[in-house]
Amino acid sequence: VTAIGTVRLGAWASGSTTASVNNISVRKAIPDVSVNDNGIAVHGTLDVTAVATGADLLAISGFGVSDYGEQPYNADLNFADGVFTFECWIKTTDSDGGSNVIFERSDGTLNGVIRAYTVDGYFGIYTAEGGAASFFRGGPVISDGNWHHVVGVQDLSGLTVYIDSVAGASVSESAASTIRDIDNTSAISRIGTYKYVTGTAVFEGSLTLPRITGTALSAAEVKRHYNSERPLFNENAACTLVGNSDAITALDHDAETDLLHVGTSGGRSTFQGLVRTGEDTATTSQSLTAISAKDKIILEGK
Repeated sequence: VTAIGTVRLGAWASGSTTASVNNISVRKAIPDVSVNDNGIAVHGTLDVTAVATGADLLAISGFGVSDYGEQPYNADLNFADGVFTFECWIKTTDSDGGSNVIFERSDGTLNGVIRAYTVDGYFGIYTAEGGAASFFRGGPVISDGNWHHVVGVQDLSGLTVYIDSVAGASVSESAASTIRDIDNTSAISRIGTYKYVTGTAVFEGSLTLPRITGTALSAAEVKRHYNSERPLFNENAACTLVGNSDAITALDHDAETDLLHVGTSGGRSTFQGLVRTGEDTATTSQSLTAISAKDKIILEGK
């Protein structure tokens, strides 16, 4: 719904009919930019700020007992074989002994649980099924107020965590030898805290780019994600298409310069990796239907 949109609720039938509607809630949402398009509803108030001065990438913070993101049951997050990867970028200065939940999927039982968290300044991943749990915390300590890429992988050998693309060394209270299935049709997901707990367990920091997939990333894939995303946290780093449309109408990659040229109704955006390094919003570059790029020579078609 846009700022000037209208929501209508009612009943329609060929004859007379009676309908009752209650418990209606309209909330802002954290969009899901994947093909699944399953956003996360915002409860309470969350802060949204750039990850660095002038950067396009935004981060969420201000989590509290009543301030968090929540998604109802999502069948895509059932991983019956137990294989999954959770990854995120976080920034925190908290290093106390309390659990600070970045993400959790649960229904309050020890069935089909995934939890990503920090405690004592370390990042950890936790799974549970059938009343039993596996968990792994890895070093180094990351409560230094800087951005860190954290990844938790569960594969057929158990749990592994990566900190800034390096496998984290095990710290105390790690028990990750048994893989746990993730399959619970009652589980909900939360970002910034978890629902079924006595106490707050609120994540005290900022996070961005949270995602989860039903595959186990290899060490090489984790490193590639880290290296490609790290430039987004530099000052003035641009990462969005120019204009106000995300409908791509033209596309070409210049193999000699390793630049990707993307056309939309707003103009042509040039990317090196995930960072936009150039743009052309002149009238002649708007609403492109074709782009051909080779060794810095760019041809545009309309």
